[in-house]
Formats: sequence, structure tokens, C-alpha cells
Amino acid sequence: VSVPVIAVNRINTPAIANEILTAGNADLISMARPLLADPEFFNKYQAQHSEQINICIGCNQGCLDHVFKGKRATCLVNPQAGFELDYPLEYTQKAKSVLVVGAGPAGLSASCYLAQKGHTVTLIDKSADMGGQFNLAMRIPGKEDFNHTLRYFINELERLKVTVTLNTPFTDKMLEQYDDVVFATGVRPREANFTCADDKRVFSYDEVIRGEVELGQSIAILGAGGIGFDMVAFLSEHKNQTISEFKTQWGIECEPSPHKDSRQLFMLKRSAGRFGSELGKTTGWIHRQVAKQHGVKQIADCQYHHFDAQGLTITVAGEEQILPVDTVIACIGQVSNNELMSQLTDNPKVHVIGGAKLASAIDAKRAIYEALQVARKI
Repeated sequence: VSVPVIAVNRINTPAIANEILTAGNADLISMARPLLADPEFFNKYQAQHSEQINICIGCNQGCLDHVFKGKRATCLVNPQAGFELDYPLEYTQKAKSVLVVGAGPAGLSASCYLAQKGHTVTLIDKSADMGGQFNLAMRIPGKEDFNHTLRYFINELERLKVTVTLNTPFTDKMLEQYDDVVFATGVRPREANFTCADDKRVFSYDEVIRGEVELGQSIAILGAGGIGFDMVAFLSEHKNQTISEFKTQWGIECEPSPHKDSRQLFMLKRSAGRFGSELGKTTGWIHRQVAKQHGVKQIADCQYHHFDAQGLTITVAGEEQILPVDTVIACIGQVSNNELMSQLTDNPKVHVIGGAKLASAIDAKRAIYEALQVARKI
């Protein structure tokens, strides 16, 4: 064409933008969501500090999903976006020593916000790795960009001189050593409550995603929320999909021909109604279409009773039947890891945020928002 071409959509890093321009595929780059994630994107790039850019992960949870609901656009990884005057983070007049317990999204962001205010921050986690639920999310096809957020926080912890100690559980003695303690201990998978034969057990979604268990060829996924649909993608989709594979799957310049997995997948849920009805408006249709592409059989309004060599015994519309599966994966929600603070909730120096406070869903947007608010409070 004889006019300048502007490229837009999912150009979320300087490297991708430069690649497009260098290859001559466009003359200009336009960005929208990445500037909600980090308004200083171009300033950091010009200053040769691209590692400090808070990268947009394309989740749409705070921006487009809000817009379609008539709400103010913001950002999962940057809750100050759109609320700059509402949620200022002012430098403290009284520096404190603050302990943050838990290095998932809530704990990582709280540590960074607190350090930005001038507090002396120590972050501990009982595990050997930082990231919490983000370590699972980034393994789901289509969610690989969650790795950018984890990388950003790890870089920020170092830049802001936050003391990080892993493989370190919280002890009561620590409460006396700090002015304030923020519990961000996250969630764990909810366990299924039906019986299994001695040689069978129900796998949790986290051990499946980590590759800790061996799966069969006929799999029942219990739960039809975000994690249930993520599990469908994990079991059937290619991770780090190439452009060519994406075009083939969705029929761009060709007939649709999605990758077919040899496994038979079932999705089950106890409630009646449409599968994926609570997914985000701008992304839910994709998850539902992926399940359809891979021939996932969906059964609603059912009860689970027993799992043995014959399969999973369920009741649908009052009739008992055996679903011939050799693997059952529970994606039925979470429970808070809040045992540590059961005796501490009345202590004014104790603060609880994220999944440890409420485990109604894995909600990184709420977790990071609450991290900002607790930092503004301390």
C-alpha cells in the first residue's frame, strides 16, 4: 500500500515492536492495553530499562471486561490504572519494618508497593520458588505471558532492595520482630468429597499442571469455571503456539483444522445451565470454542458418587450412570491457606490479603488490588 501502516494488538514488549518494524511489516506501532499495564512503557524503553516494564498479559480482566460492563477500565497488573488520583501511593513519613508472608501475586506486589513507600520489607515463602498460582497459570496454553509479570516482580524486588527468604515458614516469633505483618499465603485446591476405590484417587489441578501425576486416556474434569477450562486447554492445546499453528486452528486463510488430542475429555459440573457462563465476556467464547474444537463432552446438573476401575459413578437428572473414565481431575475451587492467622486476626499489626482472605476464585486482579490498598494503609 502507498500509505503508512500501523500495527496493533498484542504488541506488548519492545522486542515484538522492534521485530515488526525492522522486518518492514509496519511503519508505526499502536498500543492500548500495554499502556494501562505500564504508562511509563516508552520512557523505560528509552532509558534502556525494558526489564522494569510491567508487561500487559492480555487477560482483559481489568480493561475490556470492565468496559463491556460499563465500569471504569483498569488493569490486573496495575490497579492504579484509571484510578491514579483515587489510589495514590505516597512516600511514608514513618518508615516501618514489614514482613510479607507468601510470594504469590498478592505477596510479590505488596512487597513492591510497600518498598516504594519507603518501608523496609522482608518477603518470606515456605516453598523454594516465588510466584504462587502464577507458576501454574504460565503453563496454560495462551497464558504464557503471565511469566512476564513474575519476572517483573522479581526484578522489582531486587531494585527496591526487598529482602527475600525462601524455604522459610512463618513462626509466631516473627510477629514480634516486625512493625506490621501482611499474610498473602494464597490458596490450595479444594478436595473432592466422594469415595474412591483403594487403587484410585482424584487428582488436584495443581499436581496435574506440574506434571506430578500420570494421566490416562479418558479424563473427567470436575468443575466448569476458569480452572476447568484452563485444564481443557492444558490437556489438549499446544503451548507456545506458533503463528502457523494458530492460523490453522482458527481457519485463517485456510479451513479450520485444530490439533486433535488422543484423549477423550469430559467436563462435569453440579449446577445446571451453560458451561463457562461466568468466564470473562471477551475471553470466555474462546475457551468454550476450544472445548468444542476438541470434542469435550459436557455434563451439567450432575452429582459425583464413586470412582473405581469401572469409572466415575454419577447421577444426572435422577438417573445413576457410570462414566467410563480412568482419570478424574478436581477443578472445583480453592480454600484459603489461612491457618497461620487464625489466632492473629484481632492483632492490629496483622493484615490479610488475596486468596488467604477470600478464596471464592483464583483472582489475581483482586489480590494485586488488595496489595496496593494494604500498602497505602501501612
